[in-house]
Amino acid sequence: MWSKLKQRLFPSKLKESLTEDMCTEIDRLGIDREWIQKIVDDGGLEFGRFFISQRTKESQLFDRWFPHLRQFADSKRSQHPFPDPESLNPLDAATKRILDPKIRDAEHVPTRDRFIAAIFTAPLHVLPTVMSEWPSSYKNTIYLTPEELEEWRAIYDAEEPDKDSWWFVFQWWEAQLNPPPDSFWLQHVPPQQSTELTRVLIITGLSWGSLHGGENIEFCEIDRNGQISPLQSLGDTTF
Repeated sequence: MWSKLKQRLFPSKLKESLTEDMCTEIDRLGIDREWIQKIVDDGGLEFGRFFISQRTKESQLFDRWFPHLRQFADSKRSQHPFPDPESLNPLDAATKRILDPKIRDAEHVPTRDRFIAAIFTAPLHVLPTVMSEWPSSYKNTIYLTPEELEEWRAIYDAEEPDKDSWWFVFQWWEAQLNPPPDSFWLQHVPPQQSTELTRVLIITGLSWGSLHGGENIEFCEIDRNGQISPLQSLGDTTF
């Protein structure tokens, strides 16, 4: 009796199926149909259509901008080729020793479909490690130094009015040398004791949308011979 009463009081919502035109666009974008069906189950068919339309918009931005981004990255590597790993100075060799295992063990930033660029940043002498460890996992890879990424962002922001549609994901491994003493992350670190030591912030993170991602910050000091002090965790952020 209760089951019949429950059905009358709380009728089950009819499951809405993906339409043919939605499936065609889903397949073109390279999105998992089951994922979109779950979105429709939770929010309705029109919400599913809206979600797909946003992915379509991002694919159009990808088609417009990715060739320029690829050309930008290629030109940077022509201007600034990778250094010989055998000729690195002690400081660069030390930061490479710190970052290499973090790259190999890192969580992989997710990509939604085939119209997404995966932009990886690391110091120039560390980028070859990223390139050797990650390319098979992603179709549209871009490798830049942090400074090159800032340059690209300035170009993109100046010419593209739509800043809300993400046709890219980011993952980064940085070694910031001699951060300013008033850095937020150094507020609980004792003052520098020796000018022969280089202070370094190790920053790793990833983001696949304006509200999805995280970052981890660590601190160490490196002496002139490349000896590294124990890494000290300074905090992390999740968004």
